[in-house]
Amino acid sequence: MNSAATDPVLLRDGLAAWRASLAELERRSSLASLTWHPPNQLTYDGAVVFSGCDQVHVLAVGKAACQLARAASAQLGDRLAGGLVVCLASDPTSGLDERWQRAPGAHPAPNDSSLAAGEAVMRWLVQLNPNDHLLVLMSGGGSAMMEVPASGWDLAGLAQQRLSDLNRGYTIEAINQRASARSALKDGRLARLVPCPWRQLTLNDVSDAPDGCVSSGPFLGLSGSDLQIANHLTARQAAMHALAERGYRVASGDTLKGEAQRAGASLPDAGPWDALVLSGETVVTGPYSGRGGRNLELIAGWLLRQHHPAHWALVAGSTDGADGSSGAPGAFYNSRDAIDRASLERALARHDTAPWFAQRGRLLPTHHAASHTGDLVILIRRGRSPETGVSSPG
Repeated sequence: MNSAATDPVLLRDGLAAWRASLAELERRSSLASLTWHPPNQLTYDGAVVFSGCDQVHVLAVGKAACQLARAASAQLGDRLAGGLVVCLASDPTSGLDERWQRAPGAHPAPNDSSLAAGEAVMRWLVQLNPNDHLLVLMSGGGSAMMEVPASGWDLAGLAQQRLSDLNRGYTIEAINQRASARSALKDGRLARLVPCPWRQLTLNDVSDAPDGCVSSGPFLGLSGSDLQIANHLTARQAAMHALAERGYRVASGDTLKGEAQRAGASLPDAGPWDALVLSGETVVTGPYSGRGGRNLELIAGWLLRQHHPAHWALVAGSTDGADGSSGAPGAFYNSRDAIDRASLERALARHDTAPWFAQRGRLLPTHHAASHTGDLVILIRRGRSPETGVSSPG
């Protein structure tokens, strides 16, 4: 196949693998493995969640709260006694009936609605009875969406400190750990209010950190764990499977971490593979003066490096559908696209890469995220592998 046709094929396959990863996360978030077994046992993926209960109360928290709440309603049916959803004010709550209450909060920095949500969760929990059963559905973002400040802290101080942590480029694990010291809810403190048995199912968005680190661990504690719905490897494995089905030799890369632009510049371009898939989450060091995101800056780092394979395609996006302040999940590029290095360097200096990619029609299409497990990067190349001498698909 000639090069004029090859590069669009690589990009087509990379985008198809990206969509396959989102579809798998949506399938996991449907909670199809949450099953009642007569007369009174609830299991998830074969593991016993509760025994000896007729109904379950559900608390859904975070960026995927509404999706998880709808899934719980479908799976539990009449066994759902009632629920509370902690989400963003803009999140659609269609499909949730009168059994559900809603407590909207803010993200990425807490505001007055976050304080109201934190207080609403506390009131709701203490109204449960000792013979009730509580199922917690936890996803990323809850650390800011619900909050009650610890002694000596107020809302302004919390918001300022969180923004400072983001601008310093701390990992999400470090941000959540630091936030826990400023909160009356985080690191297992909320669980102390629960008067009945409880279990947690988690959508893990903090790379290789324990599930308890998600949303600063209000129930499990920062180092705790319970049952997991999905993590960044779920999206990675789905993308790898999709690429393998298209005939690529696929490799799994290291967990994404560190500064985004540097991570993009250091992506490997040699090895016995045609497609490399990585997942995790990088960081961008602020302050921010424009519209951009981790994945856009990662691709920019790749574009500005000195050497590339002859033919390649790169897709990078956030599974929650929002890459920083870019207004898009991420971006894509291939070796046939022109690179204006000078304008890209200026955009990077301002953390204003979204307009640069948008002008070239290279922003990923927006999607309503069913899940958030971090970021996914797909690099496909065509050419002869130095190690094997085998030609890649094309």
